[in-house]
Parts: sequence; structure tokens; C-alpha cells
Amino acid sequence: MVDWMVEVLTTFKNSDQTFFLAINLMDRYFKDSERVFQGSELHLTGIVSMFIASKYEDIMPLLMKTVINKIGHNKFSLRQVEEKELDILRVIGYRVGAPTLKEFLDRYLEELSDNLVKTDKQVYKELMCLSKMSCFSYEF
Repeated sequence: MVDWMVEVLTTFKNSDQTFFLAINLMDRYFKDSERVFQGSELHLTGIVSMFIASKYEDIMPLLMKTVINKIGHNKFSLRQVEEKELDILRVIGYRVGAPTLKEFLDRYLEELSDNLVKTDKQVYKELMCLSKMSCFSYEF
């Protein structure tokens, strides 16, 4: 799911912060939900997590039409997406904003550049790549 979310959000030119927030939303939803999920619900949950994160973070967020037709490949109805969005928001207590790995990385690099060394774009890209890789595995 995480690999697919990277692909989708890159294709639609969403920000890295949108990706990390979408992962955060999905993780909190699964952690705080009191029910057992079927495999088919994972796809809808990932789609809606990206949709919520995009609306929260991006200047030009994903459109509902895009979410249903292109990202969801018409597998889910408008009603299903809206119900899942409401379910996710209720479970997480409507607290969409949350600290993410990207925000930590940005602040950490800001401190490094102010106090120790000037960080360049290549270092940032490498750290961002490692940060995204860490979303694939809790051990990493």
C-alpha cells in the first residue's frame, strides 16, 4: 500500500508532506479503530487517507472526481468515499494535522545548517529517500 501511495502522490504531483501525512492518518486510523478490517478496505482507506491529506496540505488538492475515477479506478462510489472519509475523521478525533517524519527532518536539517554545516540538496534528497523507505518497515 505504501509503495502504491508513493506512486500515486508522485504522479499527481502532491507534496512529500502530503505523503507522510497520508501514512500518518492511515496508521492512526488502523491503530485507533476498534474493528477488524478486510483486505479490500485497505485500498479504500489508502485512497481516502491520501484525499484527506491532500485537502489538508496541498494548495491544489486532489479532486473527488480524480480520487474516484483515476486513483480508485471506479471501484468505489462517491458515497463509499464520503463514508470512509467521515469514518477516518471520527476515529482519529478530527485531528488531521500531526507531526510527521518530514517535519522532523526539515527542523533537524534547519538546525544542522544553522549550527554545524550547510546541507545541500543532495543530502536532503537522500534523507527524504531514507525517510520514505522507513515507511515500508517498522524495523527500519
